[in-house]
Amino acid sequence: MGPAALTPTTVDLGAVVADARRQLEPDTAGRVIEWAVGPLPRVRADLIMIRLVVQNLLSNAVKFTATRPAARIEVGAGRDGSETVGGVKDNGV
Repeated sequence: MGPAALTPTTVDLGAVVADARRQLEPDTAGRVIEWAVGPLPRVRADLIMIRLVVQNLLSNAVKFTATRPAARIEVGAGRDGSETVGGVKDNGV
């Protein structure tokens, strides 16, 4: 992503995912996509960078499920020791 100063702040990951999904609506129009979004926490992150990461992950999931008649995209997060780990899973290629 290039060198940049990160500005950590408290970020509502659920709101970031919801916003990314809204931005993808033109790409998902007319498709059958089952979104399974689990509870997402507030995390300490750089808002600009986390938005970019989430947008890229969801965009890839939408793109790689394009050949499926019914796509399923899962978004979740959990704890791994002292860290929050998030992930996106899909049934695409």
